[in-house]
Amino acid sequence: MDRCRDRPHVAALAMVVLTMLASSCMIRPIVPHPADQVCPAGAARWSDPGTWPGGLPAAGDSPVIAGDRTVALDVDTPPLGGLTIEGTLVVCRRDTQVTADWIMVHGALQAGTPEVPFTHDLTFTLTGDDPTVTNMGMGTRGILVMGGQLRLFGDAPDVEWTRVGADVAAGATNVVLDQPVDWEVGDQIAVTITDWYGTADTEVRTVTSVSGSTVGVDQPITAARWGRLQHVTSTGMGLAPDPTVVPTASPTPLVLDERAEVANLTRNIVIEAPDDDLWQDEGFGVHVMAMNATAQLQIDGVEVRRGGQRGLLGRYPFHWHRMSYGADGSTLADITDNWIRSSVVHESANRCITIHATNGAVVEDDVCLDIVGHGVFLEDAVERRNTITGNLIARVRNPAPADALKVHEITFDQGSSGMWLSNPDNTVLDNVVSDAQGPGYWLAFPRQPVGLSANVPMHPDRIRFGRFEGNTAHSNGKHGMMLDFAETDDAGNVFPNQYYSTSDGQDPSWPNDTLERFSITRFTTWKNQFGGFWNRVTWPDYTEFVSADNEDRYFAGAGADGSIRRSLVVGTSLNSATPRPHPTLVPTAFASYHSSFDMRDNVVVGFPSYPGVRSGTFATDDYYIRAVDKGHIRNPGNLLIGSDPGTRVPRPSPNYALAGALWDPHGTWGPDGRYVVYDQPFLTHGATCDPVLPAGSAAASCEGPYYGVDSFVLDQGNERYDARFPIDVTRDDGAGGTVGQWTVGDGNLISAFQNMRHFAARPGARYLLDFPGSAVPSDVGLTVENAPSLTDSFVLGIRFDGSEPANVYASTVYNYFDPGHAASAPSAVKHDYVPAASLAAVIASPGETYWQDVANDVVWVKVRGGLTQAWIPPDAGPYDDETLYQAFNLRVW
Repeated sequence: MDRCRDRPHVAALAMVVLTMLASSCMIRPIVPHPADQVCPAGAARWSDPGTWPGGLPAAGDSPVIAGDRTVALDVDTPPLGGLTIEGTLVVCRRDTQVTADWIMVHGALQAGTPEVPFTHDLTFTLTGDDPTVTNMGMGTRGILVMGGQLRLFGDAPDVEWTRVGADVAAGATNVVLDQPVDWEVGDQIAVTITDWYGTADTEVRTVTSVSGSTVGVDQPITAARWGRLQHVTSTGMGLAPDPTVVPTASPTPLVLDERAEVANLTRNIVIEAPDDDLWQDEGFGVHVMAMNATAQLQIDGVEVRRGGQRGLLGRYPFHWHRMSYGADGSTLADITDNWIRSSVVHESANRCITIHATNGAVVEDDVCLDIVGHGVFLEDAVERRNTITGNLIARVRNPAPADALKVHEITFDQGSSGMWLSNPDNTVLDNVVSDAQGPGYWLAFPRQPVGLSANVPMHPDRIRFGRFEGNTAHSNGKHGMMLDFAETDDAGNVFPNQYYSTSDGQDPSWPNDTLERFSITRFTTWKNQFGGFWNRVTWPDYTEFVSADNEDRYFAGAGADGSIRRSLVVGTSLNSATPRPHPTLVPTAFASYHSSFDMRDNVVVGFPSYPGVRSGTFATDDYYIRAVDKGHIRNPGNLLIGSDPGTRVPRPSPNYALAGALWDPHGTWGPDGRYVVYDQPFLTHGATCDPVLPAGSAAASCEGPYYGVDSFVLDQGNERYDARFPIDVTRDDGAGGTVGQWTVGDGNLISAFQNMRHFAARPGARYLLDFPGSAVPSDVGLTVENAPSLTDSFVLGIRFDGSEPANVYASTVYNYFDPGHAASAPSAVKHDYVPAASLAAVIASPGETYWQDVANDVVWVKVRGGLTQAWIPPDAGPYDDETLYQAFNLRVW
C-alpha cells in the first residue's frame, strides 16, 4: 500500500512541487531521478521469462542469479524456498513483497541509493522453518551476506527519535514533542518511561494525527511521563533558571533533562519473520548476518520486525560476524563503508545489533525496542574502532535461563544491558538506554578475549580508551553504567577486573610511562536502581556528569587516582511522584573508595542526612583504609544545596574498622581545618569539639591533629597489609581511669576488608594496644600516619613478651621486616628509641623513649613524628598521599 512518504518522480534535474499529498504529511525536499530508472536501465527484468533459464521462478523454487547478471525485481516474488544472489538484484521503485525461506547474497542486493532513497514499501518476509538448515553456517529465515553486499536505503523520517516537550498525563491521547516532526498517520511510535524500572512500561502507539510538534495516538498513554526541564536554584530544583546559582568552575551543567524519549518505529523497508507459531512459541525470528572480510552491510531506514532467533548463537537481527580477524587470530583490515543507520529493530528474541570480531562498523541513529538479551553487543572483546552514536535502546529484558547465551545476561546481579561494550577502543556518543532489566551500559573489559577470538593476542583490559561522551541511561533495573565485572570464560561468568588505559595495550610497570588517563564526559544517569555509576578503573576523569534520582551511591566502585569534576548530582528532583523501589538504598552522592577520587567543583542538590544511615553528599563508610583520612583536601569547590556533607555511620561489622577521623580542610562539616570524628570519648576526650548537625548524627567536629595507627605485624608472621587478628585499644585519662575503648574483631570471619584494623590517636593521649586471642608477641610492627612534626607525639603501650628484652626504633623505610634494617645505624630516616626508667619518665620525655614493663608484658613508647621521608615520588604534589600522610613505621622487637 502506498504511504504518504511515496513521492512522484519526474525527469532528471526537474524539481518536484508537491502541493498536498495528505493533510497529515509534511513536505520534505527529495532528490529527483530519471523516470526511466524506476527499474535500472539495461537490467534484465525478474518478470521476463527470458531472464531465467528454467522459466519464471515458482512457489517453492530456489532461483540463483548468476554472477554475470543484473536482475531488476519488478514484481512480487512467489514464496520461494530460497534465493541465491551471485550477481546483482536491484529492487525497482515500486511497492514490492519478497518472500523466501532465506536469501543468500554473494553478489549484491540493493534498494535505493544514499542519494535517492527507496520511497515505496518494500517488505522481505523470511519464512524458513527448519533451524537445522546450515546455509554455510548462517542458518535460515534470514538475509545472509557471504562476502556480498546488502545495500538498502529506505526513506527514514527526518526525526528518528526525539523527546517530549511537555508532561504527558496518564490517559492522554496527544503527545507534545520538543520539535516538529515529519511523521505520518499510521506510523508506530514508542514512548519511553520516566519512572523507575517496573513501575511503568515503554508504550507503543499508532499515530492518528500530526500537527507540527503534536502527535495524536490511537490509545491513551497508560502512565504519566515527565516532560519538563529542571534547573538548579538556590533552594533546590525548579522549573526556571536561577542566575544566582554560580558554580565554582565551568562548564558545569545546571539543567536536568528527564523527559521521555519518543521514537518513530515505522520504516518503508521491512525485514520480517511471519507472525507464525514458530515466532510465537519458539521466538524463531528473522536475522541479517554478514560474513567474510569482503562483505558489506549498508542499512539505512530499515525496520526489522520479529527479529533474532531465541537461544541460538549467532542469530541476531543485525550481525557482523568475524570480518576483521582470521581464524588464526591474525588481524585483518577494518571494514569500510559498513553501517546500520536510521533503522529499527522492533521485537527481538535474541539481542539487537551484534558486532562480532569486527572493527570499523558504524551504528548510528537506530532504535532497538523490546529486546531479549543485551541490546548492542560486542561479542569477543576484540571489537575496536566501531562508532555507536545517536541510538535509542529501550525495553531490554533478560532471556529465560534455558535461552541465555551468556551467564551474565541472567545470573549475575546485573542482567541484560542496553549496551554490552567489552573493548574500550570504540566511539560511543549520544546514545540513550532506558527500561533495561540490567544496567544501561555495561563496560566489561576482560583480561583475555573470549569465544572464537580467544587466540587474538590482546589484553582488552589494557587497551587505550576510545570515546564515551554524551550518553544517557535512565529507568533501568540496575546501575546506569557498570564499568566492572568482565568475562572470565566463554560461558560468560564474570569477575571484578581493574581497567587500565595504556599506550601499548600491556600491563604498566614502574614508572608507569605507558599508563594514561582517560575520560568519560557528559554522561547522564537518572532513575536507575542500585546506583547511577559503578567503576573499577585506574586514572579516570569523569566530567560534566548529570546524575539524579538514582538509588544508593550515585558514584561508587573501586577506582584509583580518579576525579569527578564539574558535575551535577541531584538526590531527589521534581520528578518524584513514585517512591524509590528499595527504600533502604538511601541516596548518597559520592563514594570515593577511601579518597582515591578527587571530587571538586560539583553541584550537589537535595541529599539530606538520615541519622545512622549512609546518606548525604559523601559516603563516610567508604573511608576504611586509614584511621585518619585526609583526602578531603582534594575536594574543593563543591556547591552543596539542601545537602548534608555526609552522615557518619557505624561500622557494618565488628570485624573491620571505619576511619575514626576525617580531615575537614574546607569546612564542609564544621570550621575549616578540623576533623570529623565519631562522637565518642575515645576520640573527643580533651579536644575542642562542636556537634555536627543535624542532631543525632553521632559525629563531632574537633580540633586536631589526629594520628592514624595501622598495619600491624606480629612476630613477622603476616604481611603489613594482611593483619587479620583482633586488636583492642584502651585510652586512659592519665589518672588511672578509662576514657574509652576501640576494638576490631577477627578479620578471618569475613571475606573482605580483612586487614582494615586501625585506630585514631590524639596528641598527648595515652593508649594501650592489645592483641586478644594472639600469643603475646616478641616482635611488633605498626605504621603511624599524619605525624610530620617533632611536636606530634602520643604515648602508646604495646603488648609485648616480658621475657624478651625490647628494642624500639622508627623508620620511614617501607620494609620494616628486614632484620638487617633493624640493626642498621640511626639516620635521618631511622631513629632508635632510648630506654627510660619508668612510665612516668616516658610520659615526661619529648619523645623517642620507651620503658619495658616486664611484669605486665607491655612496652610503653613515647611515639614522636618528624622523621625524614625515605622517598617521595619526584612528581608528588602537596596533596598526594605520600605528602599528606608522612607515614613512618614503628617496631618493637
